[in-house]
Order: sequence, then structure tokens, then C-alpha cells
Amino acid sequence: MAGETNRQYEAVIGLEIHIEVKGAGKMFCGCPAEFSLMPNVNVCPICMGYPGALPRFNRRVLAPAVREGLMLGAEIAPEVRFDRKHYFYPDLPKGYQITQAELPLASGGAISVGGNAIRIRRMHMEEDAAKVNYGADGAMRIDYNRAGVPLLEIVTEPDLRSGAEAAEFAEKLRLYTVYAGVSDCRMNEGSMRIDVNVSVHRPGDPPGSRVELKNINSFAFMRAAIDFEVRRQTALLEAGEAVPQETRRFSEETGETLPMRAKENSAEYRYLPERDIAPVPVSAELIETERAALPEKPEAKRARYIESFGLRAADAELIVSDPVRAAYYEAVCGANEIAGRYEAETAKFCISRVFPGKAQLTTAQTAAIVRLIAEGELGSANVAKLIEAVSGRPDADPVAEMNARELGLIRDEAVLAAAADNAIRENPAAVRQYLNGKTAALQALKGACMKETRGRAEPGQLEKVLKEK
Repeated sequence: MAGETNRQYEAVIGLEIHIEVKGAGKMFCGCPAEFSLMPNVNVCPICMGYPGALPRFNRRVLAPAVREGLMLGAEIAPEVRFDRKHYFYPDLPKGYQITQAELPLASGGAISVGGNAIRIRRMHMEEDAAKVNYGADGAMRIDYNRAGVPLLEIVTEPDLRSGAEAAEFAEKLRLYTVYAGVSDCRMNEGSMRIDVNVSVHRPGDPPGSRVELKNINSFAFMRAAIDFEVRRQTALLEAGEAVPQETRRFSEETGETLPMRAKENSAEYRYLPERDIAPVPVSAELIETERAALPEKPEAKRARYIESFGLRAADAELIVSDPVRAAYYEAVCGANEIAGRYEAETAKFCISRVFPGKAQLTTAQTAAIVRLIAEGELGSANVAKLIEAVSGRPDADPVAEMNARELGLIRDEAVLAAAADNAIRENPAAVRQYLNGKTAALQALKGACMKETRGRAEPGQLEKVLKEK
């Protein structure tokens, strides 16, 4: 099924994105909701579904959930009401999931992708199910640590048309959520999971059968799964066959989607109001408090970096893509040494020096080192040495360390002249080449001087001295 999608057919794609709310605990009991590699340690009779154990809504979940809805531009409901969604599977010990069917917490909103507004249909709260693990021996093992973890399910309208567009939307939503402090969205830990609904039809015809792709845990896999599924459904339609409505999974090994089960419909879930939890009002005061606390959106931050700080678009994109790096960068830019002068140099330093994860520098130390580089006091050959000298030492002063270790650039003409004399005497072949018009030979002489001065010769002044000699 390789190759492009047949242009006579159109894909219609909608997403259901599940995001775990971090830091609030479980949704209906007092258990912690932190990720743990040790199974079945964050559990109690409520999240294990023991008979007679009654849920109680954890109100700490409400504020971050409202904040997420506001980040999407959605309307917030005046109260929280819960329902029961019935289905039978080992990951759901009660035999039903507590969710919001009739009245979602948030409705409407959109995220722009490539100039297209991808509309949000709804965002509702629900409890997560347990995690089912299949061993090499074929046995099913269930970890109930995840049961009862608060989830936000964000459902889009079917406005997406390709795997690339869907992946861009999901990445943008992840950034919104992390910037808002709602979740860490670590897909490898399951705190962000994506279900995809895909159908294919000829433009102008009614929508085709909807196939759901379950629990995709990376943006790259989501794109690959959608693209494969579009090709698969197109091939079936071209062959005159019907596309069955079903749930499928994506095989990371083969790059194909594989059948799991027939797709349930809403009637099979037998939704009923959750009578054990009274409706919870959502006050206008809470909504306005969360609205006032909303962070700057990533696209606005990116535009500000380019316009106000003079960053290249690629550097601005890299800074914004990591909220921790963006916060660090802005803190450095606020320092007196940097503000209004060296923001672009700071961006390059943060990208290449601090956030590969090797250097442990305070924002003040980074500001000082960037100023030393920008003002020509520290050469590129010794930047790594100075970083190593102060890394992990929050009280260390980069200027003092540079001077104590003799890492600063040398501008003393007498010292540079002596180094130049030695380089000329020890490299006669390079001198002859330069005098015969091969100007590139000067680099060999500069290299010799740099070696003698341990990378400290100021490059411009050194070149001037060498040319004169």
C-alpha cells in the first residue's frame, strides 16, 4: 500500500486526545496519581472498585481543567455533572467508567494549524482505566495505579485531512497544555494518549465508515498510522469493498493498522447519570481567575521573539518548543547584561550550550558568559572550559573564574607579536605560500598562534599583527 493517497478520495479525520491532569491526585479518591514503575501501589478500595466504596470528586482537578478549556478558547459549563459509561473489561473493575456524557466541562474553541481552524467539539473530565500489560508468556497483567487518574478528553471536529496535519495539531495542543501547567504530556508514560477516527470518501459523497485507531503514543506513529489507514481504506473502496466500522491498533513493528474489535456505539455504553456524585458548581470567579492566569500562547511567544529579540525563526521555534527552555531563556534575557542587546546571542547559547543537558548554569551565570562572548572578552576556544569551571557551582562568578584560569582573550600587542614571530619562524612553508599569493595559508599561522596562546589570541588583532609582520 505504498505511495500517495488516490486524489479521487478524501480523508476525514478527528482526534480524541486523553491528557492526564498532573499534581492533583486521583479523581475520586485520595490516592496519588504519580507515574510509578512499581505496579499496584497507588490504589485503594475506591479505585479498585470494591463493593460499597463510594467516589468523592477531588476539587483540585477542577482549576487545571478549567484552565485547559480556556487555553482552547472554549466555553466553560456552569457546573460539573458526571455520568456512568458501562463496559466490561478487566481494566475497569467497577464495570463502568465515571465520565461526562451529557454536559462536558468545555465546549467549542479551536487551534489554528497551517492557517486552518481545527475546531474543538468538547472537552470533558473522566477517570482513567487501569493499564493492561501482555507478557511474552501471553498472560494478561493489570496495573491499577492508573485507575482513577483524572483525564481530560479533548474531541475535535472532523476537520483534519492528513496525518501530517493531525500530528501538527496534536503537537500544538501538547505545547498549550504543558505551558498551562495542566500536564507534562509525556507520551512514553501515557500522560498523553491519542485515539484517531479516520474515514475515506469521494468529495461530495456522504462520509464513509469510521475506523478508530486506539492509544497511539507518539506523533510520528500517529502520522504513520493515519497515512496507512487512509491508503488501506482507499484500496478497499477502489476494489468495490465496504470498509467495516471497527477499532484497530497500530503496529510499530510493521507500520500497519491491525483489527482489534468491532466498534461500539454510544447506545451500547448505556450511559446513566452518576448518582453518587452531586453536581459541582463552576463559579464565575474561578473561571476569571484561571483566565487571568493563562500563559502566553506559544505562537505569540514565537512572534515576539522574532520581532522584539531579533531571533531567527528557527531559533525562536526551538526555544518555544520547550517551556522549560523558554522560561530559562526569558529569565536570562531579563538580566542587565543581556536586556536590549544580546537576546539573539543568548538564544544560540541556550540552544547549543545549556539545553543539550550538559551544563548546569544559573541564569545569572549564563547572562555573564554570553556578555563575555558578545563583547569579545572570551573566545570560542575557551567557552567550554569556562562552562565546565562554573557548571554546578551556583555561587561561582564566570568573570572571576575566567580571569583566575587565564581564559580571556589576549589583546596585548607585545604578546601577540611574540606569538606571531614564533609562528613565522616555525612555519616557513606557510609563510612562502602566503607571500606567493595563497592567502589561505594565513590560517595555518593563526592556528599556530592560537595553539601557543591556548586559544586566547583575539582573532581580529592577531590577523592584523600577522599581516604586518
